[in-house]
Amino acid sequence: MIFAAAIDKPQLGSAKIATSPACGVTLEAANCPTAPAATITEGTMVTKARVLLVGLEPDIVDYSKSPVPGLTAAKVRAAVEGDSTKLESLGYSVKSLYVDDGKTAEVALANALAASGYDCIMIGAGLRIVPPYFLLFEKLINVIHQYAPASTKLCFNTNPADTADAVQRWV
Repeated sequence: MIFAAAIDKPQLGSAKIATSPACGVTLEAANCPTAPAATITEGTMVTKARVLLVGLEPDIVDYSKSPVPGLTAAKVRAAVEGDSTKLESLGYSVKSLYVDDGKTAEVALANALAASGYDCIMIGAGLRIVPPYFLLFEKLINVIHQYAPASTKLCFNTNPADTADAVQRWV
């Protein structure tokens, strides 16, 4: 799977408010769709880093052109779900966004970025290293550049099973 991921890393604090660069003010997290997800535990707020994983819909990928031998749609989905679960167990808030091969991918990503803010966006290897999808990769990078806050980190995996490692390098 080829995808971009956005992730918020957990941080501890004592305040019940959060600053959201996307909203431009300090406010209660519940009042801003791009404020970090937060959980109150025994008087301490735990802010979860938000991650967006963006990749090609696994069912449309031509795996014969993949540099990773033996991949199938089922293996890609299983690896993405496994790394999403791993990230969530580490305290991240994770959303996966599967995009098509370019017909609506840019709009889908722009809508996802408008609906929520992310600390990190992970873009999968398939968009970068599989030649038929490289131009789509460039377009998606420009959508991120246009719609995500400047503080949003970008990261890249080398295959669907090392997504968590890529995210953890940056948030």
